[in-house]
Amino acid sequence: MKKLLLAIFAIFLLASCTPKDSFEFSYARPESVLPPIPVEESTTCVFDFIQNVDFDHESDSANFKFLEQSNPISIAFLDLSTDIPKSKGNNGQSELIKLRDDETSFLVAEAAPLESGTTIIYEIFKNENVAIWTKSYKIPFGGPPFGMISMGFCD
Repeated sequence: MKKLLLAIFAIFLLASCTPKDSFEFSYARPESVLPPIPVEESTTCVFDFIQNVDFDHESDSANFKFLEQSNPISIAFLDLSTDIPKSKGNNGQSELIKLRDDETSFLVAEAAPLESGTTIIYEIFKNENVAIWTKSYKIPFGGPPFGMISMGFCD
């Protein structure tokens, strides 16, 4: 009986978590003259699409928005194999905190925004030449939580 109740609960849980409206699409790596070279020291990544999410206190709901950037976000990652890697993008240059450097990826966080309640993390996959960028905001004085995620192609 206990197993039956657990199975029913699991089915109910899965059914309640299934999105009502979902979509999927693929975005191919842009054509390049040269094949990608594994990332070792530096790379530039371009993020064309961003998934945003924010919390709405009034409706007690999470809102998702998928955006295609009219001007893609380009971020250069420099000195990745050193103790103090850097990023350079539209908002200038900043130092990064190296969280991990193994055979598959670099995991780094932007140092400056951590003090303001913003968390920006990049994972740069060395052999695939792609990066995942996540950003979450803790807005001062009671603003709603907000975040984004994107995958970019690197050269």
